[in-house]
Amino acid sequence: MVDGAITVVLGPGLAPGLAGLGVLAAMQERGFPIARVVGVNTGALAAALWAVESDLSLGAKVLGNLPWEHYVVARDLGMSDPLLAAIQLLTRGMDFEKTQRRIAVVAMDAEDGRPVWIEQGSIALAVRGALSIPGLFHPVAIAGRRLLDGGRVWLEALPPQPTRRLLVCHGAPVGRGEVPSGFSSLAMDLALFAGWTWSRPQDPEDGTIVCDSIGGLLDFHRAEAWYEAGRRAFGRWIAALHGEADDIEG
Repeated sequence: MVDGAITVVLGPGLAPGLAGLGVLAAMQERGFPIARVVGVNTGALAAALWAVESDLSLGAKVLGNLPWEHYVVARDLGMSDPLLAAIQLLTRGMDFEKTQRRIAVVAMDAEDGRPVWIEQGSIALAVRGALSIPGLFHPVAIAGRRLLDGGRVWLEALPPQPTRRLLVCHGAPVGRGEVPSGFSSLAMDLALFAGWTWSRPQDPEDGTIVCDSIGGLLDFHRAEAWYEAGRRAFGRWIAALHGEADDIEG
């Protein structure tokens, strides 16, 4: 599984999807060659930070301190999009074509429900489209297409790859959980409904990492803990693969 460059696919997850940052960081620490990272929902945000060569640990800290409760649709945002503005800052306003590291973002076309594969233009806008969950984070349009979170269709969007593929998904949160400060009960219900629709990897040909569930779907304030959960999950996976002790500390 680990011979040659790997395509890493970071699945959907809202706050738990930030564990993808830790998986990528652990791969870098061990010198794993990555051919490309494909991201869905917050997996796309993790992929974007990797693409622009950010310090992923610092990125998790910054994400944990963002006012996510102010990004939901229920707030009076006027004509502004503060979530897009935040992502633009985090990705330094870069386009896909300007990065040395290859990524792609998967979203869904709101009109026909088909997957949309994005690897050109603004990284921030693509990530913002991938985060679009009606009623939670307002949908956006790219090139005339209204985009939604691609969690329902991400697996069918993935083309055959010449490199080996590693899928990263997330354990389901236990129960409804406590609504984080600043969010409404409706926001939690919308997040849970989105999570219920997300597909899970079924292909035994792919390596699959399942990150621990350490909180709820809207626990963005725990981004650093999600990051560490991703590092631990990769450590367990590689240890099992080689029959060795896990030496990645949480």
